[in-house]
Amino acid sequence: RGEDPVAEKLMRWIVVVIFVLASSHVMAQSRLHHQIFAALEKPKPPTDKSNFVGEPKRPIVSNRQVAAMVKRANPGSRILSIELKQSRGTPIYKVKTLSEAGVVKYIYVDGVSRDLFE
Repeated sequence: RGEDPVAEKLMRWIVVVIFVLASSHVMAQSRLHHQIFAALEKPKPPTDKSNFVGEPKRPIVSNRQVAAMVKRANPGSRILSIELKQSRGTPIYKVKTLSEAGVVKYIYVDGVSRDLFE
């Protein structure tokens, strides 16, 4: 070959260093791309925490609206009290009524769906 042994060793070291640097750069780029694509695939958690199980939702109807709904469904009855309760995260109004016949009855109103039930 006829080359200087010191120069040959130096060239080998330079090639090894370049290979190591290049492979570490490629690995870093690969990890970065993996993180970017992984972040794109994962949906972001919702910022509105009212949709989480256990978190109470806010009612979309007021006490007055609930009273009007109950009076329409039970004409002639008087409303004695309205109480807002939370049940599994859903707001429920508990309405105590008194009929013309003197019967006390509880009517429940879903504060989100506005459904009435007894």
